[in-house]
Amino acid sequence: MGRQASSAGGERTNLQVLERLCSLLEALFPAASNPAMVRQGIAGYDQLNIFVRDRPGHHRRYAIDATKIRQAFGWTPEHSFDPGLAKTVRWYLDHRVWCNAILAGQYGWQRLGLAKAADESSP
Repeated sequence: MGRQASSAGGERTNLQVLERLCSLLEALFPAASNPAMVRQGIAGYDQLNIFVRDRPGHHRRYAIDATKIRQAFGWTPEHSFDPGLAKTVRWYLDHRVWCNAILAGQYGWQRLGLAKAADESSP
């Protein structure tokens, strides 16, 4: 199976990323505690994983190569993959009101979080 390069180093397949995401969600906000999952009778986030016909093989590989930005600007990632993904998941869980407003079409593209410290307002 193809591999996905992580700009933070290391490689993971898309399915490995999905599995880690589901694992983090289960640890931080168990499906059994998620009203939307309970209403649908879904016992775990991993049950949401589906393969669609119009994108065969796309689950195998999307490559990210950060060589150019590293060389041109000396960029280095602030987080390795697992802590970075965990921080991102936590941010979205902590900002569910904002996420729900977007899903409901109520977000008017206004700037948010300007009064907060940068590390609190972005994943």
